[in-house]
Amino acid sequence: EYVPSPDLSTLPPTASNLTTVMLRNIPNKYTQRMLLDVVNKHFRGLYDFFYLPIDFRNKCNVGYAFLNFIHPYYADMFKNMFQNHKLTAFKSHKVCEVSWGRVQGLRSNIEHYRNSAVMSIPIPQYKPLIFRNGIVVPFPDADGPLPSVKLRPQKC
Repeated sequence: EYVPSPDLSTLPPTASNLTTVMLRNIPNKYTQRMLLDVVNKHFRGLYDFFYLPIDFRNKCNVGYAFLNFIHPYYADMFKNMFQNHKLTAFKSHKVCEVSWGRVQGLRSNIEHYRNSAVMSIPIPQYKPLIFRNGIVVPFPDADGPLPSVKLRPQKC
């Protein structure tokens, strides 16, 4: 559902200009839709990139996600809200931690993933998403043929 853009000029200054966060300790049974529903309760329309990596062999998330916010203020808000937060859809003792992402900004995240093997997966819920005003928009095409996905070794 469409969300109008907030007036970013009215937001208070932030300590950093960072916008991409890594949310860790996500219970592995959370799906892309489930986590988006949790995030959207407070942040719908305030982020423009979301990626919950999936272990293709087990069809479960790998325990972390990346989100890029449209302004550093919202990234800080997210960090404050989700640090030490428990996601409650499943019985899990995991407590979320939030840190800054190594890749920062929408453009950098798009460039990081658009030529990645994950983009060749035919399952949309396994791919990174780009949003504009709360609505998913198409990911830019890759520069050429995509590499094939390499499965992680099975854990014993």
